[in-house]
Amino acid sequence: MFATGSMQWCWGLDGYNAPVWHTLRTSEVAQQVTRNVLNRMLSGPGERSARQNRTSPPAIVLIALAVAAAFVLRAWISSRMAR
Repeated sequence: MFATGSMQWCWGLDGYNAPVWHTLRTSEVAQQVTRNVLNRMLSGPGERSARQNRTSPPAIVLIALAVAAAFVLRAWISSRMAR
């Protein structure tokens, strides 16, 4: 399980809505840690890397990806409609 427990982590990943809602807070460290965690989640038990083995990700990862994409899309649409 992986949890950051902070909205600050999300702001470290990209500059979405900066500088309207907040100053730019992107962080190369947060981006690399997130990249490493996601790559590790995509690799199965005993595998070194999903890229090396070219296997499909577990179903739970695909479900989580779909749910996350839906939330991001909903937030993006809501922000566009609020303008």
